[in-house]
Amino acid sequence: MSAISLTWQEISRHVSDLRNSRVFRGSAANSAYSLLEYIAQPALMLVSAPYLVGRLGLDRYGIWMLVSSFAGTFGIFQIGLGDATIKYVSTYKGRNDREGVSRIISGTLALSGLLGAVCALVLFLAAPFLVHHVFRIEAANYMEAIRAIQIGGLIVWVQGIYQVFSSTLKAWEEYGPPTKISVAMKAATILGAVCLAALGRGVVEILLATAGVIVIATYLQAVATRKTLQLNTVRPKVDRQTWNEILGFGVYSWIQNAAGVAFSQADRLLIAMMLGTASLAYYTLCLQATQQIHGLVAATFSFLFPHISAKHEAGNRTGVKRAFRLAVLVNVGLSLLMTAPVILFGGKFLTIWMGPEFAAKATQILVVLAVGFFALSLNVVPHFTLLGLGKVRFLSIANTVGGIASILGAVILIQPFGLMGAAAGRLFYGPVISVNYWKVSKNL
Repeated sequence: MSAISLTWQEISRHVSDLRNSRVFRGSAANSAYSLLEYIAQPALMLVSAPYLVGRLGLDRYGIWMLVSSFAGTFGIFQIGLGDATIKYVSTYKGRNDREGVSRIISGTLALSGLLGAVCALVLFLAAPFLVHHVFRIEAANYMEAIRAIQIGGLIVWVQGIYQVFSSTLKAWEEYGPPTKISVAMKAATILGAVCLAALGRGVVEILLATAGVIVIATYLQAVATRKTLQLNTVRPKVDRQTWNEILGFGVYSWIQNAAGVAFSQADRLLIAMMLGTASLAYYTLCLQATQQIHGLVAATFSFLFPHISAKHEAGNRTGVKRAFRLAVLVNVGLSLLMTAPVILFGGKFLTIWMGPEFAAKATQILVVLAVGFFALSLNVVPHFTLLGLGKVRFLSIANTVGGIASILGAVILIQPFGLMGAAAGRLFYGPVISVNYWKVSKNL
């Protein structure tokens, strides 16, 4: 029998076993926390977007979204460290090696802080050139855009440290504390943006407030990590042996996440370069509505990575196989459930949300993006399963090919088709990385 085939009798038996499993109930709770963490900011952004666009205008809102894209793009230098933290903290937890856990946390903090500082410095120095010569930004907004990008570098730095503590708690399969902190942070960020916009403030003030909120949230994550893991100290430490261990996994994780960022951010940067920040605002608003198809599915199943990693380290091959099979079925059903309403009622939604003029320009873009995220969402379970099995090298290759295909599609199609071309570029990524199903079937 293949790794993804199940009879109805087996499904019934698996569901019954899982219902009585304390481990599964814990995983289900972690999944719910992860889902809540993901939903928080998109939901708040969807509610606040009409007001913020009205107060800031499309061009300045587009600058804010451009800085968010920079934060995501430069964040790839640290995303791999987050995955490496989850991998090795969960591994040493499975071995009951608390000294190893502490060593990984300290080493990752030092490495993340160093990389974050480099990224912040690069953005600070490059901001004037990017605004004047790379992106199509109205001359009246030049200075605001420069300051916004520079503050974005600071946000990248702090987010990297924040991610280490959050990843540590999730590797410990304790999703409650990081989720509560994350939701509070995102709510404070959006509420602060709305209040500042109401007072007539601009993008720079919004980003400064965001940076302050993230600093506070990082401190709270550090306190939660120390308390939950019962560590005496949580501080960065330069250790070459630990860095080599982290980077052995983290480099490949960085490569596959870089490809993922190419899918999620490159088209936005291309739009800002080729079409301008007002067009970027239209596109980003459609993304905010459709990326939830993949994001909610990914948040639902994010617990699989540490869960399968721990089972794999313990030699529980049967448990890994059963968890994967059932998760795939739920993955497909949830993806269909998320996508169908967007395709069928997307135009009406945009009319209610942003107005008829916006809907007339953006409905087709919304539908194409929904199809692209549907294809991507079907690959969530095999992705987390392969991470848990330690097959990050294969994931890096698959995601790199998918990212290249997506970028090339956008580069070729944006010029003749505008925003529709950018959306069409996202259709290439999901089908390419579906090769992950084949890889899982070969390893289970």
